[in-house]
Amino acid sequence: TDTIGGSVRLPITLNGLTKPQNIELTLHYDIGLDYRGSFSPGGTALDVAGEQWKGRSKLRIIGAVSGAPIGFANFDVFADSASLPKVTFDSLVVLDAASPCEFLLPLAVTSTITPPSGCGIQTLSRFVHLNQMPTLSIYPNPAQNSVTIISDADLGEAAVTLIDMLGNQRMKMMMTLTKERSATIELDDAPAGIYFVRVRSAKGEYRLPFVVRR
Repeated sequence: TDTIGGSVRLPITLNGLTKPQNIELTLHYDIGLDYRGSFSPGGTALDVAGEQWKGRSKLRIIGAVSGAPIGFANFDVFADSASLPKVTFDSLVVLDAASPCEFLLPLAVTSTITPPSGCGIQTLSRFVHLNQMPTLSIYPNPAQNSVTIISDADLGEAAVTLIDMLGNQRMKMMMTLTKERSATIELDDAPAGIYFVRVRSAKGEYRLPFVVRR
């Protein structure tokens, strides 16, 4: 998919059936996906009532045949994490088999869905999907010799500016801010008073006030 929140119809196919059969199988999916249900090509719902919860659903397909899609699992796809979401089908049962040994049942089959990628995609996806934007904090506050900026999400390259209470720009630099990598600003000769740090990145602008105490 090339769209944040874009829809994906994952086809379900079988091989080896010599006539139409009634089957059940279980669908497992990463919880980062928004599952919208599974349907036959004609639009009939396939999810078994009372047999689904987040990350899993049992499907029942009546009159399944080989060689063509017998259903579609529908998802809205976001890019909230670095891992690629996976969908797995397993536990297939032929309900009207003449005997338990009539069919050699398949092993689990997994499909990988590839969401959009690129600078700021995860942050934008969390905002669209969950209405969450990164949170920045600054410490210590009050400060003396330096302050450290912490982000709970990856911002990447950011322009960081130190501004005093009169609006004067005292320092500007480029920094990389991630969940694992904080940024420290040395205050050096900054006199006591009220300051704020302005952080600008591809993911937005932040203003972090703090006090210098001498």
